Amino acid sequence: MEICVCYDRAYIKELLRKSNLRNTTDLGAEAIALLEWALNEVINGRIIVALDVEADRAREILAPSLEYAKTIRRIKPVASPV
Repeated sequence: MEICVCYDRAYIKELLRKSNLRNTTDLGAEAIALLEWALNEVINGRIIVALDVEADRAREILAPSLEYAKTIRRIKPVASPV
């Protein structure tokens, strides 16, 4: 499947530089993989956080898709191991 998105060229170039990814295809693939991981973590009852080690403080990562994933857990709970 092909996905087309429009972003500012400078913004994408900066993301490529920061991530050391070679091209926009790799950038898109990594972004989708990270989103899939985060969704699965939330569905399995985990909270995604950003940890500031120096300040000993954690902040929950919030996004509409992650909030929706919390409802999937409520609809279809993960089976506990027997």
